[in-house]
Amino acid sequence: MQRFMLEMVYSVASHRVLDESPNHEGMSYYQMLADASHRRGLMIFDKAATDISMHTLETVTLAALHSLLSPQTGNIGQLIGLAARLAIDLGAVDKPNNNSKEGSKIDQIYKSIYCLENQYATALDRPGLLPQPVIDPESRIPQDVLCAAYRIQACFRSQRGNVDATSLVQELDGYVSIIEQMPIQSRHNVTAAVYETRLLIQSDDEQSAICLLEIYSQKFYIRTALSPSWAYRAGLLSGLRKLSIVPGAVLAEMAKR
Repeated sequence: MQRFMLEMVYSVASHRVLDESPNHEGMSYYQMLADASHRRGLMIFDKAATDISMHTLETVTLAALHSLLSPQTGNIGQLIGLAARLAIDLGAVDKPNNNSKEGSKIDQIYKSIYCLENQYATALDRPGLLPQPVIDPESRIPQDVLCAAYRIQACFRSQRGNVDATSLVQELDGYVSIIEQMPIQSRHNVTAAVYETRLLIQSDDEQSAICLLEIYSQKFYIRTALSPSWAYRAGLLSGLRKLSIVPGAVLAEMAKR
């Protein structure tokens, strides 16, 4: 199990470096490292995920995260669904927050699964499978703010037509000041999730579309398999003349992944 986790971490980290590598030779090296590590991990995946346990939940969650960064190497829907099912079977959904090491670990893994599952659910425009995790509304932890954004997405999808969109947008705006206090390295993906949520709720929000495309062009933004669909939506809405960057360039860069 530890060997599988190590190989997945190598592969995920290599995909991250690919976003920043400015030269072709470096890109080729890290692409080969990412693919080789993933292949080695797959060879022991069945042994690493043999039963309904926390170890298996960690294994499947990491594999699902990898598939979000590199969709051609894994079935993202199947892996996210399996992670959600395991979380339910293990009672991670029902366990309250506590200060123990094990409780904190379960809480973090469940929040990760919740975010992954809701990203995918929004892309497919279907209800989410998991109940929202318990989070502190004043929390400045990036993972908690991500959960809050995806909770709002889930609320909008499940109650579309019967939900006060204005109140949801106001709640999102309240997280902006919290995000501004985060380290710059972890800020961009959280900010993107907020603007994606705004764009989901208000499909004609041109300002959110412009801000989202600008965030996608930033160095520290981590692209996923779902980023191009949001970039396309935002690019169609905003219009070329209103942007400081060209949507086509953003999509072309994402297509390299």
